[in-house]
Amino acid sequence: MSRNIHQHQQYERNSTTRLPSPIRKTVSKYVHCGLSQSQIKLSLIQDHPHSPIHETKLINLINYERRKNRREIFSASQKHKKIIFPQSRRLMCWSHMIRKCRLHRNLVPKDLWPSMDQDIHSLQLSFSDDIFNNGVKLFLQKWNAIPSMKNFMEYFVEQWITKLPYWYEGAVFGKPATNNGCESMNAIIKQKYTLRNKLHLSAFLPKVEQMLKNWSDKADSSPFSNNTTISSDTELQAYQWSLTVNQSDILH
Repeated sequence: MSRNIHQHQQYERNSTTRLPSPIRKTVSKYVHCGLSQSQIKLSLIQDHPHSPIHETKLINLINYERRKNRREIFSASQKHKKIIFPQSRRLMCWSHMIRKCRLHRNLVPKDLWPSMDQDIHSLQLSFSDDIFNNGVKLFLQKWNAIPSMKNFMEYFVEQWITKLPYWYEGAVFGKPATNNGCESMNAIIKQKYTLRNKLHLSAFLPKVEQMLKNWSDKADSSPFSNNTTISSDTELQAYQWSLTVNQSDILH
């Protein structure tokens, strides 16, 4: 679960279980225009006469497009979460965070980006709140002094310091920095159970029962390990590796 960003898995979508991308974009456009379901269906027949349109998938897509921009739903959820769990923290996957930053690298002069990228990586290694907060102060002091960095710094502060600051190692003790485990489980649910379809509650609940039973049975045959088993070969390899490490680089 703690793999680095280069090993972060991205599961490809199965194109046969969802409407084609051009149709999805068209549906999104028509939903934003306020068209009804029947109007959208008629428009799609005209716009994509040679593309088969699955009725259930179309209904699910329309409902999704109508819900996703209703921010009040998510705002209410966040508000109640803070009331019920005031000390809780919303962690951010490190892999997704740095990927988003790199998508905004065009806001940074080309010659400065390697240094900026390295500083963000250094911040991520903070193993306590105090170290992270002090690191942020030094980070801002350094980069705010460069006028050409203004746009990126505004983005970085708003998104990764104010809104989603918990992407560093010490944000929560003992938790992985990436959400590989969640994404792996999500992929299993989609591939083996829901087949990437958005199910109605009546159809989804039996799937949940099936998932819980399968996972419980698997837990009996593959229990969690409380202790890490280290073989003699592994100990020997670790010792040989330690002899090759430049200790001055670690200490300084």
